[in-house]
Amino acid sequence: MSANDYPETPADHTDLIAFGARHSVVVNDLQESFSEWLGADAQMNWSVDLLTGKLTLGTRQLSMQLWGSHAYESDTWLWAWANESYAGAEFDQVTGAAKWLRDASPDHERAWELTTGKFSMGKEMAEGGVAGWPLQFACFAWLRPKAVYSGDYGSGRFFCSIHDEKVPDFAPDAVRFPRLLTNAISTVPMVPHLDLVTTYARWFGLELTNQAQTWTLRFPEMVYEITFDEYQRVTGLQGHSA
Repeated sequence: MSANDYPETPADHTDLIAFGARHSVVVNDLQESFSEWLGADAQMNWSVDLLTGKLTLGTRQLSMQLWGSHAYESDTWLWAWANESYAGAEFDQVTGAAKWLRDASPDHERAWELTTGKFSMGKEMAEGGVAGWPLQFACFAWLRPKAVYSGDYGSGRFFCSIHDEKVPDFAPDAVRFPRLLTNAISTVPMVPHLDLVTTYARWFGLELTNQAQTWTLRFPEMVYEITFDEYQRVTGLQGHSA
C-alpha cells in the first residue's frame, strides 16, 4: 500500500487499539504530570514552528516532533512523512519521529498503520476519548517521549510528541493511580484489567507480585492490593502506606 492509499472500507484497527489501550493508565498518568508541570501554560493557546520544531504553550517553548494529523471531514489520518507540504528537507528535523515509527519502531512490520501514509480512522478510534487516542497512546509507548500534545486547527487536529530536556522525567503518581485505573476500566473494556496493571508496573519499574488472585503493586510511598476474578477483571482495590 503506497503512502497516499488508504482502505475504502472501514480499516481494522483492533491490534492498534488494544496495544494503545494497554498503556492508557501509563500515558494518562504522565500526561497529568506534564499538565501540572505546565501550570497555567497548559490552558494557553498553542503555536507551532515546523521549521524550528518548536511548540509554544503560553510562556514555554518546547522541542517537538510532528507525527501527523486527523482530518475531521474525511475522518482520515495522514502521517507527517506522507504529507506533501512537509516533503522538503527543511522539515526533516521535525518529521524524524514519524519516520522512525515507520521504519524502526518495534512493531513497524506488524502495525500496518505505521507504514500506511493515509488511512481511515473509524468510530472505534474515537470511542473513549479524543479521536485518534489509540494511535497516540501506542506511539507514546513506542517512542517514550517526555509527553504528547494535540491541537485543534479547525478542520482537523495535529498530534506531536515532546522531546525537550526542560521537561522532567515524571515519576508514577501513587495517589492518582486508583482513579486512573478505574477510568481506564470504564473506557477501554477491550483490555483485561490485569494487563493495565502489569503494563503500568513494567513501565515505571514498580514491584508487582501476586498470590492467587491478589496482586500487590508497590510504590515508594504506597502499596496497593488488587484482586482479580478468573477473567482478569478487578474485583477489589485497597491501599495503605508503604
